[in-house]
Amino acid sequence: MLYKHNKICAKNKLSVLDVSPEQLNAEFDRNSRCSKSESYIKTAFWLNKFIKYLDSMEGQILLDYDSSYIDTKYFIYITKDQLLLIAQKQKQFLSTIYNSSFNKDQETEYINSFQDSYSQLLSPIFNTHMNLAKDYKLIRAFEYMKGELYSSKDTYINSILIDRLLDESLNHGFSLIPNWGITQDSIDQSKYILSVHLPSYLFPCTFHYPKISLKNTMKYLELPYLDIPHFDISKYFTDKDNNVFPVNVICSANQERKKRNKKKQLDKVHKIKF
Repeated sequence: MLYKHNKICAKNKLSVLDVSPEQLNAEFDRNSRCSKSESYIKTAFWLNKFIKYLDSMEGQILLDYDSSYIDTKYFIYITKDQLLLIAQKQKQFLSTIYNSSFNKDQETEYINSFQDSYSQLLSPIFNTHMNLAKDYKLIRAFEYMKGELYSSKDTYINSILIDRLLDESLNHGFSLIPNWGITQDSIDQSKYILSVHLPSYLFPCTFHYPKISLKNTMKYLELPYLDIPHFDISKYFTDKDNNVFPVNVICSANQERKKRNKKKQLDKVHKIKF
């Protein structure tokens, strides 16, 4: 994540935003002393990154798991990237069965029905009749683990929202974290994007927030409506191509950078009533 962050900074000629390994380690060390609000935000952020890491590793693990079945004559013609592409197709195939199954009986039915299709998907690179049940068992473990992590992340995101609303209410609109809010997800209409920019931190954290979760939170709080700030980070945090700057690490500015940069509070455009 750190390498990816610094690479993006270099591409955009923003070396001033580079993060050193020592700086990130210091950030992890201070996590035990951070506030409750910071704790919610940081935990949700790193949970999200860990889930994405697991997701990216599934194809590689499948490839390693089944590598002994690859027909060696293809090693002359096929590259590692091509093999990974095949592994991604495997993963999609197996994940579809997992997401479409409601119980073990249905899983078994799908595995028996699609065994031949699975083998055809992987031929002729793999020189044997691939065992769908064996590969599915591996991916099922990953999908289950990701599901549990997603549930934990959603719990923390709900905690972030409640924490921000309580902060604004108790401080009469003068929030300890002034730059936060939501906006509509432009890709998935069933979700909002919740953004929170911790004071003195380099970048905001953003989370996909299902609308049904907001509805359930309002029901839990027994509130007929909520006034939530509108905060669209695409207006403030963009790269040289005017795309939203990807955030791969969460880190506060070091003392040198704090001295060079004046603190600037972003204006809340308006509040959205739900």
